[in-house]
Amino acid sequence: MQRQGRAIAIASAVCAAALGLVWAVTEAERNKLAVVAQRHHDTVVVHERVVQDLVAAKWAIEAGHPERGLEIVTNALTEAQDAVSQLRREEQAGADPDRL
Repeated sequence: MQRQGRAIAIASAVCAAALGLVWAVTEAERNKLAVVAQRHHDTVVVHERVVQDLVAAKWAIEAGHPERGLEIVTNALTEAQDAVSQLRREEQAGADPDRL
């Protein structure tokens, strides 16, 4: 019986220590994770937009409107380049999670 009580006490101490580690995440670490999450989100948005535009361009070409398809691709490239450049500027301005 005493052995079981001791095992429970040890297990409780281990759980408390683990919870303490979880709560010990600093604000800087939370900020770092938030920056990484935002970058991931922004990257997914850019990717989705490029794919949607490529699909629209393909449909335009298949429908016999190659000029419209080329226009869509050209606009998509410009928008994607602008978005990536903006993300890079933000990164260079200090949003680099390794520097937080």
